[in-house]
Amino acid sequence: MKIVHNTTGDTIVEVLFSILIISLILSGAFVTSNTSLLNIRAAQERQQALGIAQGQVETLRAEASNVFVNNGLPGPYQTYIQPATPPTFCFDSTNTIQPTTSSSCDYCFDSANNLNQSCPAPNKFSVSIQSLGQISNGTPTTTDCSTANCISTYGFKVVIKWVSISPNTTYNSTTLGKTNITIFYRVSIS
Repeated sequence: MKIVHNTTGDTIVEVLFSILIISLILSGAFVTSNTSLLNIRAAQERQQALGIAQGQVETLRAEASNVFVNNGLPGPYQTYIQPATPPTFCFDSTNTIQPTTSSSCDYCFDSANNLNQSCPAPNKFSVSIQSLGQISNGTPTTTDCSTANCISTYGFKVVIKWVSISPNTTYNSTTLGKTNITIFYRVSIS
């Protein structure tokens, strides 16, 4: 009796090996595209935070002479620029100073990428501005211009914090799982 060998088909080992190779290729493509999407989203979040910070700095520049000093005399928000541990603040949508404990210091973007202040908790950007006091030649000074007409230069630190979806974000007790942008800005106030 003669045994006939069929050599025209694929063996089960060849088929399994082909499935394994295709699975590895598809897994690599999925991981690469997922990482790319997370990096794109992290860059978008950073760009949005930078836009909020720039808006706060522009409002600070435009409103500083009106809110901190009024015709050379202390203005309604003079306490926000005093050198002894000034409170942190932000500007709300009407360019009014608000303490950072207010929800007016939280911003977010809607689906049309419009900035608004009614935010769900994980999607918000928290704003805080703190005076670093008067600055002369890049160093803090204690010159008091609150009673006389003079131009003073004040330093401010603008910080925007948000919870990032990026896998590169470090979660520890000092950052509270947030990413931030910090801008230092000098404003001349007369």
